[in-house]
Amino acid sequence: MSVRKAIAWSFAGQIASFVASFATMVALARLLTPREVGIYAVGLAVTGVLQALSAFGVGTYLVREEELHPQTIATGFTVNAIVQLLLAGAILLASSLPVVTGGEPMVTAVLRLLAIVPLIGILEFLPATMLQRRMQFQAISVIAVVRTVGNAAVSIAAAFLGASALSAAYGGIAYAVIGVVAFWAVARGDAGYALSLRGSGAMAVFGLRTLSIGGVSALVTRLSDVLLGRLLGLTALGYYSRASTLGNVMFQNVYGSIARVMLVKLSDDRRAGRALRVSYLVALENILGIMWPLLAGVAVLAGPAVAILFGERWMPAAVPLSILMLVQLLALSFAMHHELFIMSDRIGRQAKLEVIRSLIGLAAFTYGCRYGLEGAAAGRIVDSLTGMALFLPLIPGLSGAGWRELVATYARSGAVTLATIAPPSALMIWHGWRHDVAILPVGAAVAAGGLCWLVALRLTHHPLWREIERFRGLRR
Repeated sequence: MSVRKAIAWSFAGQIASFVASFATMVALARLLTPREVGIYAVGLAVTGVLQALSAFGVGTYLVREEELHPQTIATGFTVNAIVQLLLAGAILLASSLPVVTGGEPMVTAVLRLLAIVPLIGILEFLPATMLQRRMQFQAISVIAVVRTVGNAAVSIAAAFLGASALSAAYGGIAYAVIGVVAFWAVARGDAGYALSLRGSGAMAVFGLRTLSIGGVSALVTRLSDVLLGRLLGLTALGYYSRASTLGNVMFQNVYGSIARVMLVKLSDDRRAGRALRVSYLVALENILGIMWPLLAGVAVLAGPAVAILFGERWMPAAVPLSILMLVQLLALSFAMHHELFIMSDRIGRQAKLEVIRSLIGLAAFTYGCRYGLEGAAAGRIVDSLTGMALFLPLIPGLSGAGWRELVATYARSGAVTLATIAPPSALMIWHGWRHDVAILPVGAAVAAGGLCWLVALRLTHHPLWREIERFRGLRR
């Protein structure tokens, strides 16, 4: 499958998954209280801390290998299975510790349910990884949609039946089960479960380096949630979790879809001895051309968006949501830096930089909690600014792109972003930045922003406009 088709299928799947995930968020916000959402957020944060400590990146190792032998596949499956078994055991142990659960029985119940998910994931690992390596994103996208819809149906049904904070945990189990069944059905030939530890040393070295990069970042993110819950309470964590989850859903479904495809493309370039420059610049400009306007638009309309979608009782989440959108916007200036470090075999250096960034970010977040939810969210800005200072200077050397090309990329996408948010900004200024703006004016501002986005893409000769023109040509 070509990169363009892979991205198209990945986007289609992610858009459908986003719609299902978004609908679930809205429904659960209407059915559950902020405290109930906060209880689940604690369980998810504790699980996330343990997952971060077990983020060995075995799948990435198999995807990037130049020649993949059956022995390597068996070792990858074995190492991943061991890690997931340890993770499940650690989650169960954590569920029995009052220092973790805070003596809250519902947190204990959530953790015990979430401990099942890693065990199910063992069976999904090989089929999912091999489909990604072969760039079969059509199948991956369809499976993602099906399992996300299943997760939504189970979560909402459980909430209707009174499962309270356990609702999303039941949905998570359904998501895992559906994934295993679907991947087995599509890639049964890849579902071999031979056991081996031969060659696990090299895999462990790669895994430890990956852990020190993505693991540290994820660890700090989840620790931050735990700290916020302890410092500001479960209800406050519920508000913050709703804001951060909405941002993460958008980030993962748009940025994540491109990054997964481009990791495979960059790996293919590396195996073929081709320069990474062209592939990276195309990916970066497409990411910024979509994500910057989206994030900036949500930041501007955060107040009305929260009021319309989640209801008045969730309004304390509005300002944190706006700030967190700015945080992600800044972080995208060094988008795909992780993939570049992997391709250049310099993840050891990235690990050191990620530790510095994460520690500074955690300190800023903890200090910000002294000033409430808004202060905590503002602490995340320090994390993004630190990342920019550490990683932006390295991007030209890692990608082969010159500063002039990068600045032109940022400038085009920045101009598109400003044009896109002009109508929503005018609306909010007219209404004095109140949150009680009616849905029709908000919808009209969003539509006008979308039109301005298209016009700006064309006027700036943005690569996304060429993709739109190509798509229109295919439809004729």
